[in-house]
Amino acid sequence: MTRSPAAGAGARGAASAVYVATPLTGAAGRAELQAQRRRVRAYLRAEGWRARHHAHFADLGSSAAPRWRPAMQELLAAAPRGEWRRVTAESRALSDDPLLCLSIRQELAGLGVELALVPEEFDPAAAPVPAPRGRGGRPRSVVAEMRSLVARVQAAVAENAALRREQARLRAELAAIERRAALGPPAVPYGPDGPPPPR
Repeated sequence: MTRSPAAGAGARGAASAVYVATPLTGAAGRAELQAQRRRVRAYLRAEGWRARHHAHFADLGSSAAPRWRPAMQELLAAAPRGEWRRVTAESRALSDDPLLCLSIRQELAGLGVELALVPEEFDPAAAPVPAPRGRGGRPRSVVAEMRSLVARVQAAVAENAALRREQARLRAELAAIERRAALGPPAVPYGPDGPPPPR
């Protein structure tokens, strides 16, 4: 876990924190964190954030759920002090599970901190200038990122519903098999020697 001190103010007068993470260790893990930092910084510039310094939180070699990683715990603990109002990260730094990403977003929102996830399609080379803003003053890329997250959550919910239906079907099939097994084999109408000869 590493962290650099928060300092400076963003374009809207709020400091920003950057979170990066990887389950990799050693040189490969450090290279991945550095690559994430470069992409997040490029995204912040494209969004119009001009903070001279961003607070940096990094979890290296941590495969735990986001809430229990050391740097994430420090980030959440420091958020109520008002050092920043926004945390920017790539979704893969949090989790491949959109429901976990949503949980972290909600926890930060309860602390007055906005979570901005870098869109997967974001290309630093193609976004050298601040992105245009949509309705309500939010950057269009943030709106697109929110829509993407909502779509992923809806897909996860739909998949869970399908799994629950399949589970219910399998349980019903198992119950039918158990009932038939409890009744034993079907009765033989004429005994073990078969039916009587015709008269």
